[in-house]
Amino acid sequence: MPVVEYIVNYDYIATVLCENVDKPELQCNGKCHVAKELEQVLDHDTPVKLEKATVLFDFIPVSIFEAKNYTTMISLNVEEKVSFLYANFYTFLFSTIVLQPPIL
Repeated sequence: MPVVEYIVNYDYIATVLCENVDKPELQCNGKCHVAKELEQVLDHDTPVKLEKATVLFDFIPVSIFEAKNYTTMISLNVEEKVSFLYANFYTFLFSTIVLQPPIL
């Protein structure tokens, strides 16, 4: 679960909880904090609690899931008429004979 928390709270972990904020050349971005959290989880042999996962979904911002309206990006020119010729050259030969596989 620490990896999911890292993805959801990336900005907070990278700026506040990261131990290497003063060393930008390491490009840690909070991975040190996640490594410590993973060590704690792996050291304990207790099963992961499901209630922690349900609490996590309460903190997901709703703006991520907002439906965007992209109808303004589509421009349709209704006045333009397109003339084209459609020819159906598809043919089908129905056969009742079923070929048998060769006998070896």
